[in-house]
Amino acid sequence: MLASSPGFTAAAVICLALGIGATSSIFTVVHAVLLRPLGYREPDRLVLLYTEFPKFPNGGLRRFWMSPPEYIEITHDLQSWESLDAWATGGVNLAGAADPIRVTTSFVTGGLFSSLGVSPALGRTITQQDDLQGAPQGLWERAFGSDPSVLGRLVQIDGRNANIIGVMRPGFTFPPGELDPPDLWTAIQLGLPDPHRRGNHFLYVIGRLKAGVPPRQAQDEFARHVQQSADRIGEANHPFSPDAHPIVSYPLHEEVLKANALSTVFRTYGSYLLPMAYSEGCPTHPAYPAGHAAIAGACTTVLKAFFSEAFVIPNPVITIPDGLALVPYKGADLTVGGELNKLASNIALARDTAGVHWRSDGIEGLKLGEAVAIGILTDLRATCPEPFDGFSFTKFDGSTITI
Repeated sequence: MLASSPGFTAAAVICLALGIGATSSIFTVVHAVLLRPLGYREPDRLVLLYTEFPKFPNGGLRRFWMSPPEYIEITHDLQSWESLDAWATGGVNLAGAADPIRVTTSFVTGGLFSSLGVSPALGRTITQQDDLQGAPQGLWERAFGSDPSVLGRLVQIDGRNANIIGVMRPGFTFPPGELDPPDLWTAIQLGLPDPHRRGNHFLYVIGRLKAGVPPRQAQDEFARHVQQSADRIGEANHPFSPDAHPIVSYPLHEEVLKANALSTVFRTYGSYLLPMAYSEGCPTHPAYPAGHAAIAGACTTVLKAFFSEAFVIPNPVITIPDGLALVPYKGADLTVGGELNKLASNIALARDTAGVHWRSDGIEGLKLGEAVAIGILTDLRATCPEPFDGFSFTKFDGSTITI
């Protein structure tokens, strides 16, 4: 996402992330969605924009991303908006702090912070003129020890130089409602997208309506733009289409704060934690090894090889029924090996029960990941210069292997 010239320097904004574990993170999302209003300027004028493919098999693709050429097109042609900004979220390696760390990052267009109407605690935010980068105080505390002199410090984002230009205020988050919210924001630097790659969809888009423009007027403008798309760019160039590829919009405030999903879950199950199984839906694709399962199988296999599976975990905790607090676990001893197997199984099979994958996808994915890890461990054992007895661990099928 950064410019490729060797001397390029990006700017980063660092902001608050609590880093307090999965269960507490779930509570943080619930609190943010249910209890705390959005901290953006005039949030009722903020609207999320998506494309859709209603004719896609098995019910279509809803609330889908835009491609860079589509995003650039609407920013040039639509007049109902004070601003239109885009973002994509992923992970980067951050070096230059006390220790290198992996950081969830949003790659954003330069006008996003101005459109949200937010300001930093230190320094400044990314602007339209910046070829720069962004990180909430949690990362500031975790990686830089809350050092106020962090502004201007040179760090490396995935190996490329970046200057820190700001620290966001406590509690700021964007995008809202994420279980793993970004700690760092960086300019996305779309440049001039290739018009022949309109099918490369990966951007989320948010717009701020001009003052006095009602949502209905903006929707009517969308409809006209979509209707005329094929005439402008040709049927062969992936145009918008009223029935096959429309633009849809949802007010941000209602999309995040007024959704009924959490209240429905709590009313049905007595907990804000989503149930492990859903009553509706099944996969809409043929069976294949699931990627989540393969990664879970590989990672847990390596961990079992490096750590004692028989080690008893001290002072374990569990959630109370509504998922909002932790209490001591009183059951049988929990071992490293047993919990790693449970973790791998939960990752692999929970997506099956939600209708995302077939059960065999999770099982075969775990076995595939385990086989990959065994190959890696075999290579590592062969190249180890120090004498040792090899890696011994229990496979998912219950057999013991020594490499």
